[in-house]
Amino acid sequence: MDFSSGKYNTILLRSVIMIIIIFISFYIMKIKFVSLINVIISKNQNISLGQNISSEQKMTCVVYIQDRLGRLGNRMFLVASAYGLARLHSCHLYIELEIINELKSVFILDLSPVLISSSTFNSLTKSSSKSMNRISQSVVCDYITTLTRPNAIPSGTIFELVGYWQSYLHFAKYDEELRQRIFVASQSILKKKIINPLKSNCLN
Repeated sequence: MDFSSGKYNTILLRSVIMIIIIFISFYIMKIKFVSLINVIISKNQNISLGQNISSEQKMTCVVYIQDRLGRLGNRMFLVASAYGLARLHSCHLYIELEIINELKSVFILDLSPVLISSSTFNSLTKSSSKSMNRISQSVVCDYITTLTRPNAIPSGTIFELVGYWQSYLHFAKYDEELRQRIFVASQSILKKKIINPLKSNCLN
């Protein structure tokens, strides 16, 4: 009876170890695959970014941020999400100057391909010839899948982000642009060596 029990335990242990090995192997393959996809996406983004810049004047929707809830990290997520949505739907991006100045004290924050000035934004909102429909979307850490659909932010819309947009999926497609051009530490911050990576306060 003890021999049979010992044999059973050995088989069970080997099975568990085999399952763990398979799981780790799958995880490693997944990481390599995602890395490859990111390289491909990065190359395509460089092309699409140039196309986006050249077609800037054709943009007829605006992704907008004025909310300053939370700390610096949340505003980073707001900007990243807004940038991702603006790029995805070929919209302008407008961010209140106070938020811009705060982030520029830490980062280079090159949003030039899509960012519009306060005067341009005001002219759009106050234009009597063409009224803009204003929509506010409040989020608490959720990923809004409907925003990935075509025309989720239609022409003639000002789409305002409110709350805690802390799902990386809203900007994952443009991750390389964010890292290479936007959330790049300024020289003064690099000297202080206090930059930390973008980190969510939301539970995954």
